[in-house]
Amino acid sequence: RGGCLRRGCSDARLLSQRRGSSVLPGVYSGALRTAVATLRTAFPNARIILCTPSYCHYYQDGTDPHGEGGYVLADYVDAVLSLSEELQTDVLDTYHDLGAEAGNWEKYLSPDQVHPNASYRYLIGKALIRLIP
Repeated sequence: RGGCLRRGCSDARLLSQRRGSSVLPGVYSGALRTAVATLRTAFPNARIILCTPSYCHYYQDGTDPHGEGGYVLADYVDAVLSLSEELQTDVLDTYHDLGAEAGNWEKYLSPDQVHPNASYRYLIGKALIRLIP
């Protein structure tokens, strides 16, 4: 058994927002921490894989600030990579490892310039299969 968590930049308003020492669950990092904790409670033997957000062309190739916190796409990617270490999960880095970038985004993204098209989803699936023994 296993599960793959993939949250996009629009799935939470900010990367992190702290009240005391606890991260609020409605924010990006906090939402991922909560999801992993919930899955581990319900399925203690499950293998969990976090997925980074993918490259997107719409927000000036991910360089325009997104959301109320003014974070760029690379900030969300870095948050997932950091959380995978902190939470000791596997990670699928769709941002760095699958080939989508400014010069070829039409090959990988749907017309909205954000979400993976069928070909890119196929590559993501193949990458996940390689992670799962």
